Amino acid sequence: VSQADVFNAMEHGTRLPAKPVVLTFDDGYVDATDAVLPVLRDKGWPATFFIITGRIGERAFLNWKQLKELDAAGMDLGSHTVAHTELPGMGSGDRAQSLAQSRATLEKGLGHPVRWFCYPAGRNDSASAQAVAKAGYLLAYTTEGGSTLRSDQRETLPRVRVSGGESLSSFGASVTAAS
Repeated sequence: VSQADVFNAMEHGTRLPAKPVVLTFDDGYVDATDAVLPVLRDKGWPATFFIITGRIGERAFLNWKQLKELDAAGMDLGSHTVAHTELPGMGSGDRAQSLAQSRATLEKGLGHPVRWFCYPAGRNDSASAQAVAKAGYLLAYTTEGGSTLRSDQRETLPRVRVSGGESLSSFGASVTAAS
């Protein structure tokens, strides 16, 4: 399901399908368009790509043409800060600036609002969660293990981490363990 589907379920009680899955990809590597997007299109699945905006166009990272391709394909794009600096280690002013600048960069480049966020390395604390909400993000993901998304945790949603190379049974076991 898409981020909007998740948000609408939390905010408005919109029903989700049985056993919904949100696919998320961090950092904004070029394999998002080369390897991931073709599979998503074949399956008809939405996904979210969290982008480190300071790395857009750098070697191995997506450029604006590729980001717009993901966006046009119906994929969600979200912020992963400007430089992938962990928010708890930042001062409040720098944290607020990174959150706002990353979002503004994506919104300007894509031409529409960006409402989703993912913490660099999943690291967060209460001050970071408050800053994320104040910056206008509607949902924010950690790397805390879990598969239940609750409306009272919109700024600290858990995920099931997949590093790549896992077998299907190993992946299934990870999802089951997180449930």
